[in-house]
Amino acid sequence: MLVQAGISIESETEGDYTPLIIAISENYNLKVARRLAELGANTKAMDKDYKAAYQIAEERLEFKLKQPEYGRISKGFNEQLLNKLQ
Repeated sequence: MLVQAGISIESETEGDYTPLIIAISENYNLKVARRLAELGANTKAMDKDYKAAYQIAEERLEFKLKQPEYGRISKGFNEQLLNKLQ
């Protein structure tokens, strides 16, 4: 949606967060984060705790695996996402 609207995938919020960091840390659907990485989003961007996109995703995916109410999006998705963020 950002790209379609002509907004840079590197634009930052007032809190200095990029769309990729928001997608990884706040969005329930991690497919958005994967797509932003595929489009060339800066995967070295960090949050306020100086965690890079890869580290945030890794922590979220590890948490989700421990929660029975969360399922995997598809077989291999976690690995695909982490590979895109490296």
